[in-house]
Amino acid sequence: MPFCKNCGKELTNERFCPNCGTPANGGEPFQTQNGPMDPRRQKGLLIGVIAAAAILILLVIILLIDSSGKNRNSVQADLPEMTAVSTTAIPTPTPTATIVVTPTPIPQPDTVTINLGYGEGYQCTIEDFNLPDSVKEGDVTWPTLLDDAGVICNTRGELQATNIQFDPTSKYNSSVYVNGHTSDGIQLQYEVIVGDGKTYSFNWSDTARNMKTVHGYTYVATPEVRHCLGFTLMFGYDLNSGKITGKNWSVWVRENGDTWVFVGDISATEGDYEYHDIVFDQPITFSELIVQAPKEYNQFSASISYDVTNLVFYAGR
Repeated sequence: MPFCKNCGKELTNERFCPNCGTPANGGEPFQTQNGPMDPRRQKGLLIGVIAAAAILILLVIILLIDSSGKNRNSVQADLPEMTAVSTTAIPTPTPTATIVVTPTPIPQPDTVTINLGYGEGYQCTIEDFNLPDSVKEGDVTWPTLLDDAGVICNTRGELQATNIQFDPTSKYNSSVYVNGHTSDGIQLQYEVIVGDGKTYSFNWSDTARNMKTVHGYTYVATPEVRHCLGFTLMFGYDLNSGKITGKNWSVWVRENGDTWVFVGDISATEGDYEYHDIVFDQPITFSELIVQAPKEYNQFSASISYDVTNLVFYAGR
């Protein structure tokens, strides 16, 4: 009976040892489909696999290192060319200077305000202004004003307040600006205010008065107008009934609250409302006035309108 040369098992007609898989003819043992592999073969196979894996890993590392070096060298070689192209394609813009035009300021004049009573005078002087020492009195040119809202001025800078109160309801006249100029363009300005701080109102009397041939209401001043040389009277009438043949109407004022004084005639036509300058021969203090119809007249009835402006005062009081 033959025996397995490898493990000594008795063999019959088998081609391979059922115990270790050794061929019946004495070859090397092998692993069958269901049998275990020889431990020595397992060890040899494991060592071969490990060696092959190590060799494969080493080859991969070498390839990666080589590839990295080539890429780095390529980038470094291309950088100068990229920089040159970028500089040429996008030039640095040159800053553009912005021109700012500053307007030349217009010098504002120094303004000095003075109050003048009716008829008072004032001498303009550079001493009223903050000026350089180089400016002298003769360097200033003053304007010529002829009764401009109650102020007169000559080229020497001599101011004179007139004696007119343009609006009896206002304490002072409107401001008058007198502008002087130096030879180097400096402007000097006076604001001149004229008046005495008093106001007046005119209203119809509460009752009618009998005056010779006229029976009617008077125009009453409150307070009385003192030292007056005249005024401007707006007068007009509309005839209600009767007839008026003449045009000359007589103006009267009540002096010192007692005596009626005739101060002049005005010409008036029905329906015309006009202004008339009433001038006294001498200063009068009055509290009332009345305008009488022409001396030759028929019986009539009329609606009459008065208005007093431009009171003229005696400046020497």
